[in-house]
Amino acid sequence: MEVERIVDRAPVPLDLHLQTLLQETTVRAGLAWKSMPSMAGHDTEVMAERWPSAMLFVPSRDGRSHTPAEFTSVDQLVLGARILAAALHQLAY
Repeated sequence: MEVERIVDRAPVPLDLHLQTLLQETTVRAGLAWKSMPSMAGHDTEVMAERWPSAMLFVPSRDGRSHTPAEFTSVDQLVLGARILAAALHQLAY
């Protein structure tokens, strides 16, 4: 087996204020949350270099992500959208 490194970037820290806002919004909604690093190379990695950024993940079946087996239920997606909307509302007002 050969391994070829095609990307070698340091992790990009995200905005602590926005991360805290998402956590607090999730807790107020009575939902569980956990902080987790992501090294998946999301757009946020690039955006965070210029603007305050954070990420909100929703659970996928069996914890699978970035694989053809990934599946997230509509119920989980709706909860995530509600958390995001509530956090955006708080930022706006």
